[in-house]
Amino acid sequence: MAQKYNNIGNVYFRIGKQDEAIAQYSKAINICPKENVENLAIFYQNRAAAYEQLVIKLVILIISVT
Repeated sequence: MAQKYNNIGNVYFRIGKQDEAIAQYSKAINICPKENVENLAIFYQNRAAAYEQLVIKLVILIISVT
């Protein structure tokens, strides 16, 4: 089930909906068994990438209005 949320997050990420992607990656993290460290690492990395894209969008927005 965690992989399903990760896959949905990947779709949102690819279409630029980082907020939705972050929510899906967070669901994957929350339900993934803690001993499954390889998948958890992927889910955390994906969520970090989505946050990074949000920051980039924010910086671009700030630059465009100044």
